Amino acid sequence: MDEQKTIQVELFNVAEVGEKTIRFNVLTKEEAGIYGLLCPEKTSIKKEDIENQEMPSRVVDFVKLVNVDERFYQYEIWHSDRYEMKDPILIGREKDPQNPTYTWYDKFYFIARWGKELDNFSVIKKKAMEILKRRITLFYLTAKGQINTFLENPDLFCEEYINNNQISIPTLGR
Repeated sequence: MDEQKTIQVELFNVAEVGEKTIRFNVLTKEEAGIYGLLCPEKTSIKKEDIENQEMPSRVVDFVKLVNVDERFYQYEIWHSDRYEMKDPILIGREKDPQNPTYTWYDKFYFIARWGKELDNFSVIKKKAMEILKRRITLFYLTAKGQINTFLENPDLFCEEYINNNQISIPTLGR
């Protein structure tokens, strides 16, 4: 089956194409938060290993073009099998010249995404908000149940804590 007919590819944030340089916009905090929630698994790939990854040839060809200027020292595929978002994304990592030793200073660039259906960002954001809302609601409903149980039987809980030599307040939602 022809790859181009079954998988859509979107190349991101190409802001300026120079003679040997392709410039990208930095991944925003909002994009990082949303895609980080929907695609929690991250596979790190060295630039020399990019051709060995399962991704559309159009993305691999584009990465080869990007590698001309040696900008990204590493790539990451962000993906998930658990949520509604099945479309992986490709991130390029660039060292911060002022802090090259520590990876937490790296700049992240959104290179591409691919999949059967590529929803626009507002749809993806809505999915992320719904998933997060479910998680938070479940956490606080669980905590509410624990609090109500304690408030109905405080002497029982205090006695249990004293008998078990526990001196800290219990955590909620677990």
